[in-house]
Amino acid sequence: MQNAIMTPSATLLIEGNYEDFHDFYKENKLKIYRAIIELFRQFENQNVECLTLKVDAKISDLNWDSTFNFKLEDSIVLTRDLLPTFVEFELYEECAAILSLYETLQKRIIS
Repeated sequence: MQNAIMTPSATLLIEGNYEDFHDFYKENKLKIYRAIIELFRQFENQNVECLTLKVDAKISDLNWDSTFNFKLEDSIVLTRDLLPTFVEFELYEECAAILSLYETLQKRIIS
């Protein structure tokens, strides 16, 4: 019998029916980004190679789902892609937490 390697994952179910992707993303951007941050927090305590976030929503009456896979080395998305949005919304405590998480993950990559 072969052992299956499970990829830790999370699912974000977003309620509502959005007119188009732009409306969906505009309204849920912070929620999605916070889910990504929580996913990366799993790299702090678990020795895993890949984490997966599945986002499910309804856009233009169609079921839309997308799967995002992240590796530890992808932690740059925290500062490159997510952090500017939290700065824009002046969510400075969350900015500090993002930077701290990024620094912790970078130390894991180096070691």
